Amino acid sequence: MILKAKCFLERIVCFGTSLIILGYSVYRLFVSSRSSVNLDLLHLRNASLLQDWSLMQDAAEIQWTLLPIWMGFIPYLLIYSVMSSLIFTLVNKKIFRCSRIILSIWLISYLVGFKITIDILLNLLSFLCTSHLVSGNSFLIWAFGVLMFQVSEFFISPTSNNESSFNLGSASYDWYIILYAAHFNIILRSLSVALSLHKLSDNNKSSAKLTEKIGSIKSCNPIFSLETLLNALDYSLYPYALLLGPLVLYSDWVNFWANLDSLHSNHFYQSTSLKTLFSKLISLVFKAIRLLFWSSFWSLCLCIVYPNSFGHLIPHAKLSELTTENELGQYYIIIDRGTVGASIYLRCLHLFITYLQFYGWPYILSNLECLLIHLFHKLSIIVRSYKNNITTTNQIRDSCNDLNQLHVSFIPEPPACLLHFLLVSECWRSFDRGLYNFIKSYIVIPVMKFKLPSTCKHSVLLTFFPMMKNWLALTISYSFVLLYHGIDKTNAIWLFTNLLLLFSERSVKWVYRHTNFGSEIRYQLSDEWIRRLSLLLCATSGIFSALGNMYFLLSLKAANQLFMWLIHDPTLRLTVFVYFYCQLNVVTDLRNIFPSLRPQPERKFNDMQQEE
Repeated sequence: MILKAKCFLERIVCFGTSLIILGYSVYRLFVSSRSSVNLDLLHLRNASLLQDWSLMQDAAEIQWTLLPIWMGFIPYLLIYSVMSSLIFTLVNKKIFRCSRIILSIWLISYLVGFKITIDILLNLLSFLCTSHLVSGNSFLIWAFGVLMFQVSEFFISPTSNNESSFNLGSASYDWYIILYAAHFNIILRSLSVALSLHKLSDNNKSSAKLTEKIGSIKSCNPIFSLETLLNALDYSLYPYALLLGPLVLYSDWVNFWANLDSLHSNHFYQSTSLKTLFSKLISLVFKAIRLLFWSSFWSLCLCIVYPNSFGHLIPHAKLSELTTENELGQYYIIIDRGTVGASIYLRCLHLFITYLQFYGWPYILSNLECLLIHLFHKLSIIVRSYKNNITTTNQIRDSCNDLNQLHVSFIPEPPACLLHFLLVSECWRSFDRGLYNFIKSYIVIPVMKFKLPSTCKHSVLLTFFPMMKNWLALTISYSFVLLYHGIDKTNAIWLFTNLLLLFSERSVKWVYRHTNFGSEIRYQLSDEWIRRLSLLLCATSGIFSALGNMYFLLSLKAANQLFMWLIHDPTLRLTVFVYFYCQLNVVTDLRNIFPSLRPQPERKFNDMQQEE
């Protein structure tokens, strides 16, 4: 009883400490944001919130300025969802594919111009031709993909001296960034098509060898056929996740629509009930309201405090208690420790809310389209049954009412909140799920399938080879992420930091689970002390992860300045560590109370192979 009381008191102290540190830091950021000295240096814009009432909003982060443009596409995408669902219900499979391809081309050309459509077609055809010419060799397909990334980075990068292929004339820089991001998503989609066809070709060859052994005759559909081309075009032109993501695997796309096509041959009693469909529709409406709330709320927050602007101006600031400048007159920003801490904290939260919008709306729109297909199919069956004078009441009642059996989307879920993570691996798995699935399917699983030759079966190699494969898969995966985001110094430091932290995390887990030292810790220490020790390690990892992310989110000079402050300022260093420890303690308790906050555990390689 005394132990439980002490643990409860410890939880209260951690919760209160984290709340006090966070509240004080946000207050100091608010004071700095209202300073007349700082207002002249911050990157702000006039944000019209209501008629005849406007505020200055933080505009130092380019992705947030893209959100109004993206939100303007949503009404057109809603119309696209309804039209696509009706076409699916009224016509057969091939006509539906052709009709939706035409509809997608028209919509994309209308919203962002015909150049992006040409970009899609050229990339898809180039990857398909390359896959055919190299006979589906995955290494050569990857080599061509790397070449396309490098050529694109050289010719259309915002920092390139060459004239952009997306020359938009008088169009804004925001539009250029949208098309720039869309181009690399197009390359990833085309690469997914080529690699998926290569995998399908290998499976067909294996099946052919098996049928030859058992002496049976089996006809296989050719890989490069008209149906394959239509599927690839439909996948590449799918508009919801085209511009800013998330990434969808081509194999997931094909499997999902193949299952959905079976609706045309289903009997009435196999269809989903109206109650289930409307329950799912209500759930989608609440998710859309949630996205609108967070967008509006965060827009208002950026009118009160300016974390992005202060983050980018950190290299020009002096860390002191509201000191305007030093003896040399070199510093001009009023900033203190609380302002720095709140800027970094809210900058990370800003990243989550931004991608919650970019990835959340495609998820909702895709769900809505598939849900409308189910609904229109259900209504068409009811209409036909009434025409045939068939009683439907009992059949509707007996239909499946389980929401878990209704799969209405292939697009990955939007990112989980960064504040819910304890480990670096959880962040990489649960933030950009589409990119994670791409890396897992096309990099990690192929690398983990490597086997030692029969002549190299030494016991030492057999012991360390799985670990070496694991590390090799991680290194190649992070190298691909570096290629995708652009090869420069800041991205390299960001990824190298996270790679080291991930290596450290897996090493600590391995020592704890598979060594005598780990067994001794489990035997000697109580659960509470193991929890405290784990949170200390997680807090240390979280600090370095946040610092590494600042290289990606801010700049090299800003992140270096933060690193020097952490080294030379013991007060800042202690405060940051205490806050991370207390906050992770609170997150652990919240995850125990609300299991839905806990990310899905990382599956082992054997489980991944079963998915394949």
